[in-house]
Amino acid sequence: MSITHAARGWRTRVLAALVAVAAVFGTLQLGVDEAGASPNRANLRPGCSFDIYKHWVQICQVWSPSMDTHIPVQIVPSRDGGNKALYLLDGLRGPEGYSEWVWEGHAPNTFENSNLNLVMPGGGTASFYTDWNRPSINAAGRQFNYQFETFLTRELPDYLARHFGISTTGNSIGGLSMGASAALSLAYNHPDKFAQALGFSGYLHTTAPGMSAAIAAAQLDAGGYNSLDMWGLPMSPERVRNDPFLNIDKLKNVGDVYLSSASGLPMNLTQPDILYTLPDQAIGIGLEALSRASTLEFENAARAAGLDLTVNYTPDGIHSWQLWDRDLAQVKERVLNFQNAW
Repeated sequence: MSITHAARGWRTRVLAALVAVAAVFGTLQLGVDEAGASPNRANLRPGCSFDIYKHWVQICQVWSPSMDTHIPVQIVPSRDGGNKALYLLDGLRGPEGYSEWVWEGHAPNTFENSNLNLVMPGGGTASFYTDWNRPSINAAGRQFNYQFETFLTRELPDYLARHFGISTTGNSIGGLSMGASAALSLAYNHPDKFAQALGFSGYLHTTAPGMSAAIAAAQLDAGGYNSLDMWGLPMSPERVRNDPFLNIDKLKNVGDVYLSSASGLPMNLTQPDILYTLPDQAIGIGLEALSRASTLEFENAARAAGLDLTVNYTPDGIHSWQLWDRDLAQVKERVLNFQNAW
């Protein structure tokens, strides 16, 4: 449910073109930063090319048997061969060819000097990073069979273990907006895989009154995605299984749970938010205010149930990448301490 800005359309097209160029010429684009990298970072893995973003990002086409397609995953290997990873999930309108955590969230910059692997999948537009009930088709006529839970908990970890030496257990996972609820549900459904869950600006009660309709409307708006093909009817077993609010007790099996949301008040006008149009500012304000309400509801229920979690309510910020860039920087120390990956 992340914001659609007027300026975002052309930025997405430009970035998609750049990523396409990288896929063709990536092996020839070894920049200064990659040239001076540690052996682990300088080692180009099978199916990967060096991303033009630099900062040791490799963009890898990872085969998913369950989805019968390659999934683009941007990966930053750890500095000294550390075997733990932070998976980062996009929001509802995340692009098909790359992760916005690279180009908008600047995660490679934030964790540049760490001994932590970064794993940032693309291609999850409107997916909720879950296994859909059945194959579907979007408004553009693209047929797909989203099976992202299987991909993120079985197929991708196996690939990462083989080619990057990343552990298949005990990793961290975080996400924004749609990706926030997905990060929590993946963690509590697979606590062996993910020992730390981070949710930024999330909607954490996905079966609350009106939420099924809101999710369906958002998925349609994101490109004609059919919510019924995902989890079926409201209050289906699949919807219940993937609602963090209804699975708070399961989160007790996750070692560390961290949530954040902002007030919905715009950040300093000297920030890039000023480039957005007034209607988009209003959308961002409203979406973040809803996230704040959802996070408050979740925190109250979680504490009443005895879940030990950390919640950070920031005084300013709308539903935008300027906020999530800042959120990731604020949680960096927590992740590196948890994974002993300095």
